[in-house]
Amino acid sequence: MNEYKLKNSLLKEAQNSLKRAKEYAIDGDTLREINNLILSAAYFREAGNYEKVRETLMEILKIDKLPIKIKSDIMEEIQSL
Repeated sequence: MNEYKLKNSLLKEAQNSLKRAKEYAIDGDTLREINNLILSAAYFREAGNYEKVRETLMEILKIDKLPIKIKSDIMEEIQSL
């Protein structure tokens, strides 16, 4: 698969992961929401779309049930982008 197709595939998967995360949030399944947001951020990072990585990590920070230590780690990651 050439680089262009791989990048488009990663972006599509990231968008699908983000969509799933939002759907699960409506259902109240916080753990699955977090997992899908992290997966989405990873795909965006792999595709080189750091603005979307930042936006996705900011969405994770909005989750109330997330422990403070994890939120702190995510903030450090956002600052390093």
